[in-house]
Amino acid sequence: MIQRGNNTDKGIKSRENIQNAALRLFAKKGYKETTMRDIAREAKVTPGLYYRYFRSKDDLLKAIIKSHAVFMNEVSSLLTTSAALDAATIRGIIRKHHQELRLYFQLLMQQEKTVKKMMAGHLPDIQDFLRRIPERDKNRWLTLVGLMATYIFTEDDTLLNLMSQSLY
Repeated sequence: MIQRGNNTDKGIKSRENIQNAALRLFAKKGYKETTMRDIAREAKVTPGLYYRYFRSKDDLLKAIIKSHAVFMNEVSSLLTTSAALDAATIRGIIRKHHQELRLYFQLLMQQEKTVKKMMAGHLPDIQDFLRRIPERDKNRWLTLVGLMATYIFTEDDTLLNLMSQSLY
């Protein structure tokens, strides 16, 4: 997919702003019920600027799914390349991204046909990603995923601290 828009700092921030606004609305209203006009309004941009970055709502959803795949690859890379990754660092990662991840999980749980179809298109990428995790790191990675899911929905620091300590 060719990235539309410009790659200046301002352009990148505009694109991310539109994606974040769309994710909030998709999680709240559902993908099907959210219009491109709703997204432009939520992002506080004109519809023309929206179209500068995304051809359609489907194009925008693909970008959101791809950005979360990139995030999970980065987290996985941290886990698999840094034996010294401590519990505080993991808690920091989870706290930093928990709101966005909560919205993403809410979107996925809606079971809307278009969302499911686009996610299915990424299954080979997900399977490849899981195959690349060394066997010795799979338990750490799965624990982190459980940790993220727990914190995302409970925001319980006590539980987060106990679980993150169990990684070591």
